[in-house]
Amino acid sequence: MKNRLVVWGIIFICTFIVAIPAYAIQVPLEISMKRAYPVQSDNITLVSYQATLRVRPTFTSVDTSIVVRNDGPSEASITVGIPSKYDDVVTVKQPSVIVEGQSQKLTTLRASQPPQTSDIFLPPYWSTFTVKLTPGQSKVIKSSFTIDNKFNQDELRFIYFPLKFLNFWKGPINYIQITADLDFYPLYVFEPNPSVMPSEYDTGGRLVWRFLDVRQVEDLQLYFYPVELAVASYLKQKAQGNNEVINIVNLYQKMDYDDAIASIDEFLLTNPTFELSNELKYLKALCHMELYQPGMAMEIFEQLQNSPGFAEPLSNVIRNKMIYDRVYFMKLMGKEDEILDYLKEIQPSLKNNAIFKKWVEDEIKRLSPLPPPPQETEEMVDETVDEQAQSSNDQEDKVNAIEYIDILGYDVPVELIFIGILLLIIIVYMIRRRRNKKKKRYIF
Repeated sequence: MKNRLVVWGIIFICTFIVAIPAYAIQVPLEISMKRAYPVQSDNITLVSYQATLRVRPTFTSVDTSIVVRNDGPSEASITVGIPSKYDDVVTVKQPSVIVEGQSQKLTTLRASQPPQTSDIFLPPYWSTFTVKLTPGQSKVIKSSFTIDNKFNQDELRFIYFPLKFLNFWKGPINYIQITADLDFYPLYVFEPNPSVMPSEYDTGGRLVWRFLDVRQVEDLQLYFYPVELAVASYLKQKAQGNNEVINIVNLYQKMDYDDAIASIDEFLLTNPTFELSNELKYLKALCHMELYQPGMAMEIFEQLQNSPGFAEPLSNVIRNKMIYDRVYFMKLMGKEDEILDYLKEIQPSLKNNAIFKKWVEDEIKRLSPLPPPPQETEEMVDETVDEQAQSSNDQEDKVNAIEYIDILGYDVPVELIFIGILLLIIIVYMIRRRRNKKKKRYIF
């Protein structure tokens, strides 16, 4: 009995001493002594990686779908892991995994960092599960989790997605797609520019990155300003000690927009040279927008277009928002001709936000009338007509050229020859007819 226990103990210990290959959504791992660390995968290929980030002001929910394939000659039992952290701040929460319709039980393993990856941040833990693949088999692994958004005192949000982890996989990766869906945040919020410019965008705040045949991946960093939060935070910071301004901001944050408007008007009337007067006017415009009073908001935007207040880069974000909102309401009123002139006027002054500048450029192209056909087309038509006329004249010349036929050195008109042939045919016919009558007489 003791010998059996010794044998099983040795087997149990060897199980943790021998390195076991393991692979994660972002990084392939190897496990030794109950610790996981990244290594280059040999037989397991990451065919594709797709992630959808549903971004909200304070957190982001992430759904990923990966396809892995066993390129080795034998069955492989792989361990897939989700990192517990993306960096020193961003924690991964509530991870869940589905393989072939079945929810997977996750096991937490402590991470270790080998010397060759000392310059890469690795999480302290991995949430892991096991998947078996036969030779040549592919499987789809779906995962979901949430991460907290980082932000600074100006309310600028940082979305960090460590795609460099994918470089540990055997490559190249056939297809990578990352979709960031910011729901109700339009294009003016994306400042500074993303670390990698998106492949496409739409006006609802949805950005898409697509990559084919990827051999080296870079981390993706996305920045955005939730303008309403940033404006309130900015005013509270700058107006410390001014209870009237603080009260106005509180009314705005409580969505008491009528009282906020009245309080701003009263304050600016008694403090016309207040250093944050433009900022308060813009807050008033936001209140009018929330109450759907676009005409009043547009009047304020007109006043503040060249000097909206606030510090950069928030000032530029607010200016772009005023442009976007103005275009939006002009569309509702059917004033597309005015939109085109307006966008052409402000286009040269746009800066920083490459996505917003691209939107303005695309709107100008969409609204611009189609250009007239190029001059070359008209010339080609004229040349074609001339060629057809010349061809017709050539044919007439050929017909005219056959009006006479040379016979024994004399030009005989074609009409006379035709009449002569016709007479000859008639004479031959009459001669044959007479001969036939004579033959009939001799028979009877």
